[in-house]
Amino acid sequence: MRPLRKGFTLIELLVVIAIIAILIGLLLPAVQKVREAAARLQCQNNLKQIGLGIYNFESSYKRFPTAGAQSAALGIPASQVGFETMGWGYQILPFIEQDNLYKIGQASGPYNWNAAIGKAMVEVPVPIYLCPSRGNRVSQVASWGSVYAMGDYAGVMVEWETDGGAWQTSQGDTPNEQQVFMGIIVKGGHVRTDAKGNVLPSTVKYSATRVTGVPDGLSNTIMIMEKSVTAINYSPAVWDWWELPGWAHNADWPNMRLIGNWLPLLGDTDPRPSWMGPANHPNEFSFGSAHTGIVNALFGDGSVRTLSRSINACGNASFADNSCVLYHLGHRADGFAVTIPD
Repeated sequence: MRPLRKGFTLIELLVVIAIIAILIGLLLPAVQKVREAAARLQCQNNLKQIGLGIYNFESSYKRFPTAGAQSAALGIPASQVGFETMGWGYQILPFIEQDNLYKIGQASGPYNWNAAIGKAMVEVPVPIYLCPSRGNRVSQVASWGSVYAMGDYAGVMVEWETDGGAWQTSQGDTPNEQQVFMGIIVKGGHVRTDAKGNVLPSTVKYSATRVTGVPDGLSNTIMIMEKSVTAINYSPAVWDWWELPGWAHNADWPNMRLIGNWLPLLGDTDPRPSWMGPANHPNEFSFGSAHTGIVNALFGDGSVRTLSRSINACGNASFADNSCVLYHLGHRADGFAVTIPD
């Protein structure tokens, strides 16, 4: 008598494999949705923690943190100029359980190698400054070996610099500068230097925003929001001023972005307008996110809200009506009370 056959035939195995493949195909989108929902919630929590840090800072200093000084002043100690030249991301470190990192910055400056950590301060990632949908972004390795830690959130500026970019040089202030920084996070000052880099006494210190200094209302004004980063430049080359030197930077594009001004909220894989530069390396002026259809924003009252990426940047050339939703939400004192669309 022929023995009983054990096991599966080839056809049976192929059927089982096909069923498993179909189940995986059905489950994978659901798993991806769950993963993205978790990342979005974590991103919102990051902004809530940043908001708590900002308000603890405000409780101690009776003012909001500033954007620091211009790029050329990064690394000039506050003791030399009378205000902190590093940006809001550095200033709130003691209030987000990063006091040791703050002290390293005070002792060594942002760029200098520190023996205690074996690297420069700007190379140390701060987890709550990174959106999990983008991962732990760092720069490409510099020729001198440094790898800079990125940040995914930026303070709000509301105007273009129209006076030749002098706010980024050692030449001094410009008439347009105060209007540029009409969000809650304002520029701390402008460091003027001579040809040898020596700080001049004509350095300007600005007044920081206070809780009472937001006439449009803290709950109606965005303070910090997710910034636009094209996916092809998650790991920027040194020296890319749209991203570097990362979270520690000051009143410039890595940590301060323009809101409104015809600038849409951009997804990481969205094509950039041609005027933003080459497709493989656009000029990232604005806000956006890696999340599908939305951007998370921290408002001045500490609340975190979700904005649709289709929200209107501006529909009126003079910013004179409620069609400029983003612009009015970023400006702390333009007199417009806008309704945030669902």
